[in-house]
Amino acid sequence: MTAIALDTYALVRRLKASGLSEDQAEAITGVLRDGRESDLAQLATKTDLRASEIALKTDLRDSVSSLKTDLRENVSALRTDLRDNVSALKTDLRETELRLDAKIADLAHRMDLGLAAARADSKLLEQRMTIKLGALVAAGIGIMIAVFRYMPPAGH
Repeated sequence: MTAIALDTYALVRRLKASGLSEDQAEAITGVLRDGRESDLAQLATKTDLRASEIALKTDLRDSVSSLKTDLRENVSALRTDLRDNVSALKTDLRETELRLDAKIADLAHRMDLGLAAARADSKLLEQRMTIKLGALVAAGIGIMIAVFRYMPPAGH
């Protein structure tokens, strides 16, 4: 950048000639000198701003693309995990169902055995009752025969 010389003495004289005090003229001249001496290279140009904008847009596009890729991978991993979990749950459910079926079959078998035992006990009880009833009938007939035999005939 090309520096243009600033004649501060001439500027102070002109400001004093326009009616400002010497202190005011020197203060204004000092501010102008400081402003000119500042590093203008630090200021951003329109070209610099455009380049920064393009770089930011590129970075943003890359970040968005990366985030989308990561999101797709995470969704894919979650779907895989979900499928695996559902498969494991189905397997567990089948195993539980088989165990329950086995227990139901065992209980049905036990009930059948219990029913068969109850029928056998009932049959045995029926036989015992038949024998006892037969014995009672035989005893009753024996008592009646004894009564008829040892009883004097009616009318004597």
